[in-house]
Amino acid sequence: MIRGLLSLVVAIAAAGTGFAQDSDEPREDARPYDGPPVVQRTLSGAHVCTGLFDGKPCGEDRWTMTVQSDGTRTLRSFLNQSNFGTQINLLMHSDAETFRPINAFANVYSGGAFLGAGHYAVDGDTLRVSVSSPKEHFVETVDLPETFTLLLHPISADGWHYGAGFDANGPAVQMHNLCTLGSAGRSVHCAVYPIRLEFLGRETITVPAGTFETEHYKFGENTEVWIAGRDRVMIQHEYAVRGSRYQLVEFDGEL
Repeated sequence: MIRGLLSLVVAIAAAGTGFAQDSDEPREDARPYDGPPVVQRTLSGAHVCTGLFDGKPCGEDRWTMTVQSDGTRTLRSFLNQSNFGTQINLLMHSDAETFRPINAFANVYSGGAFLGAGHYAVDGDTLRVSVSSPKEHFVETVDLPETFTLLLHPISADGWHYGAGFDANGPAVQMHNLCTLGSAGRSVHCAVYPIRLEFLGRETITVPAGTFETEHYKFGENTEVWIAGRDRVMIQHEYAVRGSRYQLVEFDGEL
């Protein structure tokens, strides 16, 4: 008896990519790309968490951001909240001008166990959410206000709230809309909440990755953040409720 491994192979053929060929002859559209650059810039870094009051380590967030030639941004992050035994893998895609989310994917582990994964796709004024977990699979839609951002928890993505949600020419205190995750009796659930954003001023701060010119904001009642540059890079994040401080400890790229 011959025993073999049954494999499912999914082939994706896209027009103009040269992936699918009927013969060994080179195709005209299979030549190396020699057009204008498709990536404007790439940034990467790491944030490390320490306790605000005891200085103990509490996690890290390692990330890479790619800015495409059309200005849209894609952020890839791995957040390890070691003090809670929680890990989140994130991919988030935003538009060029306002950091308005286009789509995102996140999966969550706790104590080594897979809790669930969600795909979030913005379709006009509707957020389409597809969730899978060991407990259930479901699809839901969420009505969106004109301005909003997604809070999927990695620290590296939190600077984007102040691109999409904050009017730099407006008052210091503004209300914003946040689509964030909660249980609500389900594995993952997305709902829109109002959140208060306050601009506290421009500050020069020094963290392990260096010295940065930042904008200092208050997020809600218990979080303060310092962000920098055109890509809204998080330099420092303090969350009083959990007594945590994330600081940028590694950075490669140009602000």
